[in-house]
Amino acid sequence: MNRHEGKPNLVPAVERASRILDLVARTRSYLSLSELSRDLGIAKSSVHMLCNTLVRLELLIRRPDQTFQLGPHIMRWSNAFTQQSDVAAEFA
Repeated sequence: MNRHEGKPNLVPAVERASRILDLVARTRSYLSLSELSRDLGIAKSSVHMLCNTLVRLELLIRRPDQTFQLGPHIMRWSNAFTQQSDVAAEFA
């Protein structure tokens, strides 16, 4: 099933975490908890818990100014995708 089809049986926390990562990835500036909460329409307390988990998993980095950027684990996934796929065929 691709991301544009129906959404049966999704785990809400995983979906929210994915939305956080997507927003951080496509935003040119670093985002705070308040900005993530506002932009995603997710309660700040939920964003806080999700971001703490994503930081522990190295999917996000909390910067000294308390904003977030993508973490190094994303690069591991990117490298694995490249090694496991024919990238040119994936996007053809």
